[in-house]
Amino acid sequence: GEETMTINIASIDIDNLSKYCNLVISLWDEDKVSANDLIGMFNLPFKDIIDYYDSNKGTTQGMVFNKQLRNNSELAGTFSGCISLNGNLEAIRQQFHDMDKKVNLQDEVNAYENFSSQNGCNCVVN
Repeated sequence: GEETMTINIASIDIDNLSKYCNLVISLWDEDKVSANDLIGMFNLPFKDIIDYYDSNKGTTQGMVFNKQLRNNSELAGTFSGCISLNGNLEAIRQQFHDMDKKVNLQDEVNAYENFSSQNGCNCVVN
């Protein structure tokens, strides 16, 4: 069946998220008797997500992906989904650039939490 996962992005620095960060998704089985086992995982660069939304401004359609799952470098299947960003990237970028460049990390987190609670900024993976 289809499942939805919501991820709150922990920074409003969209440009650096795009340059340096990946969304890492791992798929696990669920065992009743023994420990759960990793089926596979993949990386999805935030750059791909941000570039999609930058080039498709105003879209309500999410970014569709189909990635190979790997477990210990071996192909373990494929994982398909759709990533939707809630919130306005330009507004988030402007908020970040308007902040004092000497803001410490805790102030950035507080600013993100305030902005996020007002604008519903998060990433949804279906």
